[in-house]
Amino acid sequence: MEDLFRAARRAGRSTAAVYWPVTGLNAGIDDLIDEYFFPYYGETPEEAFAKLGAREAALEAVRENLCRFPYHFQKGLPLTRENTFDDFVNGCACSLIRRRRPDLLMLHNCYLDSLRHRFGVFAPQIREGLDLMDLWLGELMEAMEDAGVYDRTNFVILSDHGQMNFVRRVKLNCLLARGGFIDQDGAGQVTDWRAFAQSNGMSATIYIKEGAGKALEREVGRSGCGTYSIFGVRALEAGYEQCGPWLDELIAYVGDNYRCLRDFMQARFPTAFVAPMEGTYLAWVDLSCLGMDAEERARFLEDEAQLYLSHGAPFGAPGFERFNLACPRSVLSAALDRLLSAAQRRGLVR
Repeated sequence: MEDLFRAARRAGRSTAAVYWPVTGLNAGIDDLIDEYFFPYYGETPEEAFAKLGAREAALEAVRENLCRFPYHFQKGLPLTRENTFDDFVNGCACSLIRRRRPDLLMLHNCYLDSLRHRFGVFAPQIREGLDLMDLWLGELMEAMEDAGVYDRTNFVILSDHGQMNFVRRVKLNCLLARGGFIDQDGAGQVTDWRAFAQSNGMSATIYIKEGAGKALEREVGRSGCGTYSIFGVRALEAGYEQCGPWLDELIAYVGDNYRCLRDFMQARFPTAFVAPMEGTYLAWVDLSCLGMDAEERARFLEDEAQLYLSHGAPFGAPGFERFNLACPRSVLSAALDRLLSAAQRRGLVR
């Protein structure tokens, strides 16, 4: 698939990229300084960028800004203008603008992202970061004015992802270790493993040791290292932090749905037991009065009543079926009508 750089080249435009992700050796970029943070030991920055596609004009920009290159960058040190790659990135971009005047220039600044990862989305350090971003943007604008291209340049500023604050972190490998899937020595170093989690943002990949088979996959699943929905997380946050009145209405609505279910069962299936609600939107109903075992009742509900309920057998209650009451009243009423019609066709109720 044609990327933006190749499309610009096809239109006869010149292109440049400074630390733009996934651009190493991209033949569609005239002046390329690849996103390459840590050269190999003994390798100079100039050598590192050259092997990933930087030609002479780009290398000249690198050499011109080596005074900004953070040779002693360390992740544990404070994020300052000197201890970040972004000052070097911006300097190289300015050099390319003045020397080469590219029609398309794309550069990647990580500073604000790094601050938010380290301190939080709305931490006091973010304001200082915005001041630096403003300084770097001012440098770019000054370079464009020097090159005589400012008045005919369009700026497109975008983000590659959003961020959210968190106060607790789940470390899946700790859970896996507690479950016996990771072995450690006395110093806490990993000595062997059967399952291992590699996290990435709000998700993770769990690796199962090759040849372990499906039994281990099921065992890991039962350990609690399952999946969840990020949309569910955000909805839960909103429910607790912003939606008090809505939640009150929802609780009342679900309560009315429960009474609708209970009254219907008392009237149409008087020997069925409807368990009291226990602070949730799920209601358990004992349908053993239908005179079927769990397997036959499941087929009856799904094939004849077109109801897909959670069956009680896996929960140790083979006579029960679980109804989800978090639905419009019309949906619940239609479901109960289908149950009644199916039971009447079999002659189980009048």
